[in-house]
Amino acid sequence: MPTEMILLLVFLVAIGVWLDTMRQHDHALHAARRLCANHDVQLLDQTVGLSALKLRRHEGRLTLERHYDFEVSVGGSDRQSGNLWLRHGRLAGVSANWLKPPDGRTSDARAVVTDLLERISHDRTT
Repeated sequence: MPTEMILLLVFLVAIGVWLDTMRQHDHALHAARRLCANHDVQLLDQTVGLSALKLRRHEGRLTLERHYDFEVSVGGSDRQSGNLWLRHGRLAGVSANWLKPPDGRTSDARAVVTDLLERISHDRTT
């Protein structure tokens, strides 16, 4: 009897991890789509791919950070890569060569990413 209970518990935990992974993938795909829409680029293949899982310390606690890769086309005939990472289902960072400032001016890259994170997080809550 205890063996069956342990197997059932392992099975339920595996299902929970799988469901959480699918939910996080959906969040990453939504963030990539919003990022592409904000920068007038096309998200190729309409997908993101999980590239890494990392344990990170954030605000004094260990958290799981998921890294996703995706590709975009800036001019219609090219492929450029982009990366984003999620922490607790929220966009934690973006890295891409094709990122441009929202107002068209040259500015500090950190300000651009911070602005994007705020806009995408706001879009998710509304």
